[in-house]
Amino acid sequence: MDTVYIGNILRPHGLNGMVIVRTYADVPRHLKPGVKVWFDPEDPEHPYLTVKSVVPHKHDYRVAFQEINNRTQAEQLVKKQIGVPQESLEKLPENEFYVFELIGCSVSTVFGESQGEVENVISNPGNDLLEVNNKNNLFLVPMVKEIIKSIDLEKREIIIEPLDGLNDIC
Repeated sequence: MDTVYIGNILRPHGLNGMVIVRTYADVPRHLKPGVKVWFDPEDPEHPYLTVKSVVPHKHDYRVAFQEINNRTQAEQLVKKQIGVPQESLEKLPENEFYVFELIGCSVSTVFGESQGEVENVISNPGNDLLEVNNKNNLFLVPMVKEIIKSIDLEKREIIIEPLDGLNDIC
């Protein structure tokens, strides 16, 4: 079963086992009461935890788990990533993608020139950035409609409109 990581635990909050979670998406679609999440599917002590409540907290979320009842237990979760089974992910609206779907896609220009492979997606306030590796040279591609012309997940291919100096950013 493939795990998709949807966020990470930043710190405990209060004395009753709540934690502060930073999600990897603007909207934490998969972090809601009743959802079972895990940190390490191989961990026999905590194979999963059940979300009890989720409350917005500044740019993050205060999350309570049914199995975590005090600050000491919550402290053990700090710096861990929260995962869900890939099969549980809901279908996204058109032109929205999960980060794991983009990583590994080849990037080419509208002229058919290979630009490399997506190594990472960087969340940015204005727009996300694709970090593209072209023979160990990294450059960033803004995910805006003026540059990204198409994304074909079946072919694992992203077509971009090249801009002067785009490969020189990183």
